[in-house]
Amino acid sequence: MDVARYYEGEDMRNIVLLFPFIMILAAGMAHKYKDDPEAPFNAFITFSWWCFGATLLLTVIVAVMSNKERPGYHGRVAQMAGMPIITLIAIGFIYLFKSTLN
Repeated sequence: MDVARYYEGEDMRNIVLLFPFIMILAAGMAHKYKDDPEAPFNAFITFSWWCFGATLLLTVIVAVMSNKERPGYHGRVAQMAGMPIITLIAIGFIYLFKSTLN
């Protein structure tokens, strides 16, 4: 039995089962915010800025509190520094989508 093929098929089944839920959620959001289509963007932008602050704080805590002599310190800090960067990229995409809405 090919393990990779088994897991690949299982992932596809999970995606197929998740798709109707995403569609129902999208339809519900479209109905709820039909009068003010910018409201979800504003809420998500606020949430994303809070996430950026939390990930930045977490990165600083890991950088300061980790054992600097232990192997892999720089890799851990670099990996943690990627989280705020990814959050900023997500915020940029949200602003881009919001601007295309207008």
